[in-house]
Amino acid sequence: MSDTFNERVKRFIENEGIIKHRVAEVAGITPSAFFRFLNGSSSMKSSNIEKLNKVWPEMIAYALNIDPFIAKTAKELDKRLSEK
Repeated sequence: MSDTFNERVKRFIENEGIIKHRVAEVAGITPSAFFRFLNGSSSMKSSNIEKLNKVWPEMIAYALNIDPFIAKTAKELDKRLSEK
């Protein structure tokens, strides 16, 4: 059986050593909603997934079973292009 979206997000956070509360804070998601999502007791609104994707696109890519390197590279390229 494959992991669920929330399980993959949780694993990414743990593998990267990111503090869960910090993820919620930086993305602008209430910690309680984020923790309920991580624990599987509720789903996450698409608007919150979008917020996470803006801050950590590699996390969402990983959760969707896409190579996180692709998302990280795209984020860096977007940043470079916006600086010009």
